[in-house]
Amino acid sequence: MSDRFGAPRPSLTPGRWDPAIRAGLEAMLASEAPGIAAFDWDETCIRGDISETWLAALDAAQPTGRVDAYEAGCAADKRAAYIQLAIDLVRDRTEREVRAAVLDVAERAVADGRIAFRSEIRELIWALQRHGWSVWVVTASPTAVVQPLAETYGIHPHRVLGMQSPLSADGRYLPRLNEPATFREGKRSVLTDHAGGPPTFAAGDSEGDLWMLSAARYRLLVDRGPRGDPALRARATAEGWWIQHGWT
Repeated sequence: MSDRFGAPRPSLTPGRWDPAIRAGLEAMLASEAPGIAAFDWDETCIRGDISETWLAALDAAQPTGRVDAYEAGCAADKRAAYIQLAIDLVRDRTEREVRAAVLDVAERAVADGRIAFRSEIRELIWALQRHGWSVWVVTASPTAVVQPLAETYGIHPHRVLGMQSPLSADGRYLPRLNEPATFREGKRSVLTDHAGGPPTFAAGDSEGDLWMLSAARYRLLVDRGPRGDPALRARATAEGWWIQHGWT
């Protein structure tokens, strides 16, 4: 909404927002100079994880124990497991092939309820952009996997920062990763390098987002309840972050 010839009004649809958080976000939009806004993708912008969903689909089509190996890897070293997953999902594929596969997986996953797009976050991103903010997605999923979905939220592909494998001369992803990995402190450093500074606002759901969230002035934790991180929730409570509960 906007005045006829004035600036956009900082209004958000009530949706499933906690009323106090919605009011705080609207106050931020109304009073804060436009800055950098950073969003995690999986379990923040959407319910679910697009990389893990694609991995499960690959394993269902050709059972080779991929999911079990990934889960065992996460238990041993989460950073290393995320990196290996990011490499394996795109290796030997072109960007066009990744995009087509992701859109197909996402369509089927939305239809059967494994993934849901969060209209509240999409509207918040649109509102930030209308007010002149520089909006970025910083994700531990591969960049090429998240880009086609982030476009539906109005995020330009160049504003998606994720795990990035180099391309071969014939345009296929190589089985290695460009550093830094976009996980934990890597999220903050990659965002600072590309956006030109730390975020004014950041939203995330997990310990992997902590460094990015800690760098922001306004912080939104999308709390996953029993599936979430109690230590992160306790820190968010102690430091007065916005904590959105109850989204499924």
